[in-house]
Amino acid sequence: MTAPNRAGQATEQPDGRRTRGVRPVWLGRAAFAVVFVAVWSSGFLVGSIGTRTVAPGTLGFWRFLTASAVLGVIAVAERGRWPRRPATWIHLIVTGVLLQTCQFVGVFVALIWGCPRESPR
Repeated sequence: MTAPNRAGQATEQPDGRRTRGVRPVWLGRAAFAVVFVAVWSSGFLVGSIGTRTVAPGTLGFWRFLTASAVLGVIAVAERGRWPRRPATWIHLIVTGVLLQTCQFVGVFVALIWGCPRESPR
């Protein structure tokens, strides 16, 4: 049997068989990307339905708590490297709050105030 190459991808035997127990790195990355996009884009659907009954801040809190749990499980399962410095964690948290939470809570507030749910044509 041959070992995985430097990219972590399985290499082939001389007879064309793949090594067992090794999966391509791109598969994990592709799965993570698909789940990330699905969770992120669901904010608009959740917002248009959820703001009928829940306050925007509450909706944002529960949405991001759920998304963090799902993506956290995937990240742990993929055994990715985590930041070691506390400053890096602070930067990641601030960036996440500014880029995601502020954006979607703003969208949820706009929906409550009567902004149309569909795009203008």
